[in-house]
Amino acid sequence: MADVVRVKEFVAREPDIRDSAQRNSILRRLIEGHGRRRFAGFSITSLAAGRTLWRQNATIQNVYFPLTSVISIIVSTSAGEVMEIGTVGNEGVVGVPISIDVDRAIGRAVVQFPGEAIVTSAARFRDLAIGDPAVALIINRYTYVFVRLVVQTGLCNRFHSADERCARWLLGAHDRVGTDEFAFTQDFLH
Repeated sequence: MADVVRVKEFVAREPDIRDSAQRNSILRRLIEGHGRRRFAGFSITSLAAGRTLWRQNATIQNVYFPLTSVISIIVSTSAGEVMEIGTVGNEGVVGVPISIDVDRAIGRAVVQFPGEAIVTSAARFRDLAIGDPAVALIINRYTYVFVRLVVQTGLCNRFHSADERCARWLLGAHDRVGTDEFAFTQDFLH
């Protein structure tokens, strides 16, 4: 956890918690009707573009709720072929396998667009997701939506042209970043 740059502790004051968490759909739902106690041990961090949060099959140490950043999940074959299977922005959470007590990463998590995220330890998230039925329900629903998006990505990769896939990717990035201009490299468009 030494590589996490803590900007401010997420347990300071109720307005800080609500203001920051409102920018992430999952946290916004978790906060509704609940006090800050639930979010002890959460903090805000800055994520640089290109930063690898964890590698494929590695142990997930932290769970990230993007606020202004976007994170790609990339899988690779033993032959070194790679494919982005999904992206997560302010609509979701990166590290969701922890919620079912699985600590191994399906793919490599790489920061696609720099920005802020709310971070907590895998252990803290596991305790919250497993110990609180309301949290488990929200995370399970998000997981279902994410799996649907991964399936849609697979279908698009198989049946749509490169131009169509690029348009879909750019529209998704636009929705997550929330601006008409954003910087990125061609690597994510393959």
